[in-house]
Amino acid sequence: MKTKQRNKPLMLAEFVAVMLCFLFVFDWISKTAYRQSTQTIQTALEQIIVDTYAREGRYPPSLDSMIKEHGFTYDADTYMIVYDIFADNIRPRVQVTERSRP
Repeated sequence: MKTKQRNKPLMLAEFVAVMLCFLFVFDWISKTAYRQSTQTIQTALEQIIVDTYAREGRYPPSLDSMIKEHGFTYDADTYMIVYDIFADNIRPRVQVTERSRP
């Protein structure tokens, strides 16, 4: 009987250790997925910008025009996009940032 009682705290400690490892791995995977999503959005925007310039000889005038004319979509609650254009013939600056999570 004493042997079984000694194993219960050890089993509980092992269970807690495994759960903590699982939580750390899950958090790491989640952060990695968000970084990759940010890069995917950035790459898609860059491709639209290059394609538009190649076809029309000018860069897209705004983020809204890329959404309407090219079907670009993103989660505005999760990501913030800065599309800074100076002139039609100067490549715009695009920056995708993840909004802070609550």
